[in-house]
Amino acid sequence: MIAIVGGVAAIVLADLLIPPVRRFLRAAGRFALRVLVDAARGTLGALPASVPGWALLIVAAAVAILARTTVVPIGLLVAAAMIGAGTVGWIVRRRKQTRRPAIPPPLPTDKAPARSPLDPLADAIVRRLAQADGASLGIVDLSAALKTTRLRVDQALDNLVNIGLVAAHRNIMHGTQFTLTPNGRDFAIERRYA
Repeated sequence: MIAIVGGVAAIVLADLLIPPVRRFLRAAGRFALRVLVDAARGTLGALPASVPGWALLIVAAAVAILARTTVVPIGLLVAAAMIGAGTVGWIVRRRKQTRRPAIPPPLPTDKAPARSPLDPLADAIVRRLAQADGASLGIVDLSAALKTTRLRVDQALDNLVNIGLVAAHRNIMHGTQFTLTPNGRDFAIERRYA
């Protein structure tokens, strides 16, 4: 008899406690989701290169739907949402990086560039490009061949491009590559580099 009364009491107590506990857990999940969305909005305002707003809304909607339809813990859903939002942001930033404008080709000129003596590094770069026999070389190749820093080689290449001895070409696989222009080729032949 005591077992029956205890069982009935347990059922009544469970019926009284389970619905409020469920309501509390749902409300706590919604609160956590609101806090996450507000924190993400604050982050979006503070970091301009962060996750785009539309991606955050899609992820938040997916988390809200999953929280209502599954029995997966809310912490796991939040972690998945953060990973998803970070992945979307990474993809968007990656796509923006690949859309950099190509280096425009130098404008053709009828007159030859001034035959002023070049500084030793620029002269060595023209010599190395002439020895490449028409092949294009990158900054890394030139700095290794000339045993100097890439920064100095980059500065010298900018000057050579500006005076029309070297042309820069964008290569998808190898980055910016450099070759001699027709004026640069004539300059190298005149100096007997080739």
